[in-house]
Amino acid sequence: MTSHSASLAPDFLNELESAGLETHTDPISRTLYSTDASLYQIRPLGVAFPRTADHLNTAVELAAQYSVPIIARGAGSGLAGQSLGQGLILDCSRHLNKILEIDSEAQTAVVQPGMVLDTFNHQVGQHGLQFGPDPASSERATIGGALSNNATGAHSIQYGMSADHILEAEVVLGDGTQATFGEISIEQAIHYANNTDPHSTLYQTALDIRNGYAEIIPQKWAQVWRRASGYSLNYLIPWSA
Repeated sequence: MTSHSASLAPDFLNELESAGLETHTDPISRTLYSTDASLYQIRPLGVAFPRTADHLNTAVELAAQYSVPIIARGAGSGLAGQSLGQGLILDCSRHLNKILEIDSEAQTAVVQPGMVLDTFNHQVGQHGLQFGPDPASSERATIGGALSNNATGAHSIQYGMSADHILEAEVVLGDGTQATFGEISIEQAIHYANNTDPHSTLYQTALDIRNGYAEIIPQKWAQVWRRASGYSLNYLIPWSA
């Protein structure tokens, strides 16, 4: 299995190169990406710099085929080693770092995952807007990292966490397919779970959790404001401490 070896398979690297994905496996690159803001150090097998959403899809699809773990990375400002792992790091901060659309009337923006939070707020601030959460690392933390960690900040009690501000997310699933997820009604979720939607099992699993554990989740859930230790099952109810 490639995931347990000390290097990436040549065929895997050749396919990444053929897809136009810049990838580095030299010792210096791997060492540079072996640390983040935590106390841990784990050398990755390689580092790739996707330029487009298609690059992300291709990288994840090929990684699934070759059993290579994927680690998405923005600024590496996490304190718990979230950006580290013995796999292929996808650094989204080099190229996927732009605002694609700003709608000042609807007070929304479409942004790529590698954009730095302070840079984002500076640009949308010209339209009288601001992304609510303000983590201490906002001058280097990326939007993608803020969403994946559900970043908060000193003013989150008033302005909420990152999860409270996301309307929709384009995601790449484990097999490399792309999906868009946003808030939907229970009726829509049941419809998606019961039809031929390619992601029907995801909706069915979410409904099973909601129906089977609706009473247990509020009883057992951590009674704290900031939670980044696992699946946010409370959003399936919905319920919040």
